[in-house]
Amino acid sequence: MKHFSEQDLESQVDRALKALPEIPAPQSLARSVLARAKSQSAAPWYQRPWHSWPVRLRAVSFGIMLAAFPALYFGIIQLINHSFAGVFAERARDSLNAVAILWNVATAIAQAGFAVIANLGPLFFVSAFLIAAVAYAACIGIGTLAVKLALTHRSSNPFYEN
Repeated sequence: MKHFSEQDLESQVDRALKALPEIPAPQSLARSVLARAKSQSAAPWYQRPWHSWPVRLRAVSFGIMLAAFPALYFGIIQLINHSFAGVFAERARDSLNAVAILWNVATAIAQAGFAVIANLGPLFFVSAFLIAAVAYAACIGIGTLAVKLALTHRSSNPFYEN
């Protein structure tokens, strides 16, 4: 068996692909592409990408955006400094206290579970594993029997009575 290096394989594949004839695009594809390009260029300015808007509209919208961001920042700062922002902070603190309480309850339950598991001993886990394995094997066996009975022809089925 002859082994090829990656470069040999690459050059053979390249030659084979270049030897293939050109496949022309279907006429329907060219028509649909041209129609799509024409419909996009005929779209109103507000439905086109921002960089294709008229220059004056881009300048105005850019100015609005430049003014909006500092105004938004100033508004947030004012909201934080005003007294009713304290109400929001108090509500946030209360909700965080509720989360902390839930976290404490969850850790207490987990610690109790770990303590129970530590006191059960290995015999409990071995017997639980064996019971689960036997139950799994029984389910597989019963399922196999059910499929076998369902797929056998009725005349050869020993449980089918005429």
